[in-house]
Amino acid sequence: WRDTGYIGRVNEVKKLEQELRHGRSNSICINGPGGVGKTAIALKVLQNLIFENVFDEVFYYSFKSEFLTSGGILVEDTKITIQTLRDEINNYFGEKYDDGADVVQKVCVCLDNIEDVTVEDSSAFEDFLEELPASWKVFATSRLKPNGFKVVNIDELDEAGCRNLARKYINIHGQ
Repeated sequence: WRDTGYIGRVNEVKKLEQELRHGRSNSICINGPGGVGKTAIALKVLQNLIFENVFDEVFYYSFKSEFLTSGGILVEDTKITIQTLRDEINNYFGEKYDDGADVVQKVCVCLDNIEDVTVEDSSAFEDFLEELPASWKVFATSRLKPNGFKVVNIDELDEAGCRNLARKYINIHGQ
């Protein structure tokens, strides 16, 4: 894996940073079709907010089961459930999270590719969100619009946007 750096979508990143810093909603979701950069945008937003110490803790969890590789699309057949996520959060936060204890105030839980788990059991996912401490922010990415989230739509780049992105990439990394 080679980090190529983050290029583009500056306005979307700024909007999401503002929402996570000052927004009234504790649940924010980046929504858009596959391949538009939802995960890359989410990671850039988190990186910026971590460097600015906006949160005491950031927890990242991906439900992604398909990965683009040089050999094609790799599909993992691991079954990730809401209970798996609960267990991971309990393992990470320990007593800070058990029984709804709200010891850590400024927490962002980032959940990538939630469409699989919300389609399978949306009520279990909504129950999970209700169990989290009220002060925590939930930041998600999804191809589908989930219930209970403030949704920020990310559209595909138009032709001019693609050319601009390619120019910026070449200027930074060469041909």
